[in-house]
Amino acid sequence: MLKKLVQILIIGTIIIFPGFSQKSPTTVILDTDMGLDDARALALLFCSPNIQIKAVVTSDGSSSPEAGYENVQRIFRYMNITPIPTGIGGPINTPPWREKSNTLGWTQWPPPDQPKKKPPRAMTIIESALNHEKQPVTYICLGPLTNLAEVIQKDRNILKHVTRVLYFGNAPDSKNPAWNTLRDIKAATLVFESSIPVWSFAPSGDNPIPFDKSLYDRIDKINTPAAWLIALTHRDPRVQKQFGTKHSMIWDETIILYLNKPELVASMERTDKNPMFRFTAWDKKKAVKLYLDLLKNDRPSIVKSMEPSSGQDLQHD
Repeated sequence: MLKKLVQILIIGTIIIFPGFSQKSPTTVILDTDMGLDDARALALLFCSPNIQIKAVVTSDGSSSPEAGYENVQRIFRYMNITPIPTGIGGPINTPPWREKSNTLGWTQWPPPDQPKKKPPRAMTIIESALNHEKQPVTYICLGPLTNLAEVIQKDRNILKHVTRVLYFGNAPDSKNPAWNTLRDIKAATLVFESSIPVWSFAPSGDNPIPFDKSLYDRIDKINTPAAWLIALTHRDPRVQKQFGTKHSMIWDETIILYLNKPELVASMERTDKNPMFRFTAWDKKKAVKLYLDLLKNDRPSIVKSMEPSSGQDLQHD
């Protein structure tokens, strides 16, 4: 693919990246495969003062759509959040390590409440959210692009409601498409070839920031529900064994940090094929500081209060 490299210096939130003003809330739909980095990203979302979550849908990636849905509901209950419309995506295939991934980090959590009725499909939730939202919507995809591709296939007019896709993955024809793209390359191709601007946040080279024991210990000392959420899901010895390896990095959280403070990103790469921008570099020290600062925010507008009964099975030591 012929590429024209344009280094875009982030010198102002409103001038360079319209739609992400600190004064105007950003309305988002979150599409997640609910790996541990997704859980961390969700915790940061709840602490983000200028982000409104319109809907959540689960995909078939690190976890199955069903397990992902259950864990999202667990988080809503634990953080005493009024349930956000949530839907389940369709299956792709089952990797051999799926059973381990479904439970990793969640062994200390009580079983999720059994739904009174069958949860809605992801496509239904996305369509409803977009058709009933008057404000521009940012679509955050932390897993495969299966759900969004399904919606586009059904009705391409739905694209007019989405201002951009912030995606943790690379283009299908790149040298390193990355896990989420390879998981459903047909879906990724459809989305990347659509008219929606795609912002690719898959780090490369030395861009990733380790989610290591040092960072975990700093989070464990923060006395807020969002910080407890991350601490609890990472207390499992199997999880902590991954600290310091390539399996434990700040991955999906990158997008949430960017939405809160776009100037953290030093530059991005633009291609000619589609309105696509690829994350290339950022200020790591400031990113970690923002990460910790966000977790100190109780976000009272979304996290109402922690009633004693809502988290009694998950006491923070």
